[in-house]
Amino acid sequence: MTYKKRLCEYIRYENKWLLILLFLSCVAGVVFSIFIPILQSNLINSVEAKTISIIQILIVVLLSFVAIFLVSFTSILTPILMLKFQNKIKYSLMQSVKYVSESFLSMAGTSGLYYGFGSISNDISFVAYPAILNISLSLLQVAVALFFLSKIYFVFLYLSLIIIFVYVGFVLLSQKTYANCIKKIREKEPQLYENAHLIFSNAGTITQFGNPEIFFGKFDKNLLELKQLNERAETFLQIQKVMLDILKAVSFVSFVLISIDGISKQTMSIGSLVLILAYIPILLQPLSKIQYFVKIKSWIAESEANYEEYRQNLFAVKLDTTKNSLSLNPNATLKLDNVCFSYEETKNEGEENA
Repeated sequence: MTYKKRLCEYIRYENKWLLILLFLSCVAGVVFSIFIPILQSNLINSVEAKTISIIQILIVVLLSFVAIFLVSFTSILTPILMLKFQNKIKYSLMQSVKYVSESFLSMAGTSGLYYGFGSISNDISFVAYPAILNISLSLLQVAVALFFLSKIYFVFLYLSLIIIFVYVGFVLLSQKTYANCIKKIREKEPQLYENAHLIFSNAGTITQFGNPEIFFGKFDKNLLELKQLNERAETFLQIQKVMLDILKAVSFVSFVLISIDGISKQTMSIGSLVLILAYIPILLQPLSKIQYFVKIKSWIAESEANYEEYRQNLFAVKLDTTKNSLSLNPNATLKLDNVCFSYEETKNEGEENA
């Protein structure tokens, strides 16, 4: 199941009132994040012009607290929805255990099966994270912020668009590398779990009669390769984060340098400078969310593949208990017909030499 189908299915069956509440809180948060910097800018201009009033201060403070409450409420509601959906998926997976074939259960092991259930349900639960809604609203924020910035200085519009396009281009060009790492991790993890299950379930036999170096050497090799792939994937995400931090610093420095000239010539107020600096995080916010969205889509795709693989193996091999089996009747007798037994006597070396 693709991310789009899984999302549509989630929206279809989830509590509509919770989704509406989440949507309204996100929209309200966007509205407040756009207009509160404007109110703060006007407040500073009023202080500079000595026309400030207590009512104006109270309004700005009150609306600022409302904005904080909305952000906090949304950040609390989202994990609740994710946990609710995660428990639903985990419960459905646990219910399917009674249909698992004995061969598949023997191969996967109880601990491996439970770990797989937890991993699948945890990653698929990110469907409940309102990523597309956040990105859409963030892009709307950017459009409004660019409009107000262009009213102050039109050069801010060009500079912001350049910064945004540089980061988006960097993410798109390097995304293939990250996708390849995730694909290889998915291929290596089952091998590692299979080796671990083999070693733990046959530890006594391997230690006494087998060659432990072969088994543990293979496990160490797979573990090292998986560790290197995870490090490479995490390095990719860290490079993206560093790139975003660099662009944020460049934005602050560039906007401040441009504003200094305007303030010195008295073509820009200090309140406008505060507005510009407050809008920089808004301009870069969707970039960080796109990065996170790419990451969770990879998690979901990987877990969907694991889930589909589990479903395919669920009824793969089932022991047939209706044929070639002994009767469970306690009064039944076992009849042997045309059976022949034989034995071969062996002599010790001492007896042969004698």
